Amino acid sequence: MNFNSDSKEYRESIQAFIDLIQSHQGDSADWFVHAGRKFDKIARMTGILDEQNEVRYFVERSTGNIYGARSNTTPNLSWYFGNLNRCHLWDWTGFHGVPTSDPGIRAVSHYGPYIRYIEE
Repeated sequence: MNFNSDSKEYRESIQAFIDLIQSHQGDSADWFVHAGRKFDKIARMTGILDEQNEVRYFVERSTGNIYGARSNTTPNLSWYFGNLNRCHLWDWTGFHGVPTSDPGIRAVSHYGPYIRYIEE
């Protein structure tokens, strides 16, 4: 499904994703969205200054695909974490999401404790 990143549906999907992360994490950290041209950053507020905030995920505005962060400014397109439409099928309690009942995802490799997934 293609997203119109300026639509109300897209903004609601992003907010639902943040609410899901917060409910799974069970902490009082503030999560927020920083809108970009191609990707929206999903970050966790860890300090008062922007430089102290930790970007965890990048959401591709045109597709709704969720990717990991290579840094606070760059997405890692090798680390795929599903789609906004299916983020409720993932467990977000750890540092990164893990698919629990998403049938279109399979694990392809490991990097330390992290598993890399792709969409089939």
